[in-house]
Formats: sequence, C-alpha cells, structure tokens
Amino acid sequence: MDSTQDFRAVIAAVSRVTGIPEDKIFSRRGGREYFDARWMAVQLLIDMGYYDRQIADITGMTQRGINKIRAEASKRMAGTWKQFRTNLESLRNTFGITATA
Repeated sequence: MDSTQDFRAVIAAVSRVTGIPEDKIFSRRGGREYFDARWMAVQLLIDMGYYDRQIADITGMTQRGINKIRAEASKRMAGTWKQFRTNLESLRNTFGITATA
C-alpha cells in the first residue's frame, strides 16, 4: 500500500473503534476522545514504518504537533489507561502489527 491508502485504512479503522467520524479525527476539535483517536492513528502509522515528518505531511499537522501528540500519549499510556490500550491493540491486530510502543 502507499501512504494515502495506509492513511485511509488507518483512519477508517480508528473511526470504527472510537466512534469519531473519519473527517473529524485530525480536525482541530479538542476533547479527550478526539485526542485519543488522533494518537491511535499516529501510533498505527508509526508502527507501519512512517516517520513523524511523513505523518505530518499526510495529516496536515505540523511535525511539532505530531511530536506533542506522541509525548502526551506516552504519559497517558504509563498510567492505567486500560480501554485505550485495549483499543490500540485491537487496531494493531487489524493491521497485523506487532507492538512497538
């Protein structure tokens, strides 16, 4: 697959798991559920071998924005964020990805 196909597949899968509409995942909307969906999409793309710069280009975000999402999510993952981890693992299984984070 190319980056556009990967991105579309990831966004569709994240939308199914989170209930956030595909066109809203990378919108400027705030709130934990939007952040969670953005981070899951970013993490899956990283797991698929994409770099922060490539993800920024695909999503329309800045590389700094991608870095910020990753840093904040790492803090949350260190806690007892069970549902988030369960959803992420489910998505990784969908794409045949072995956990790297």
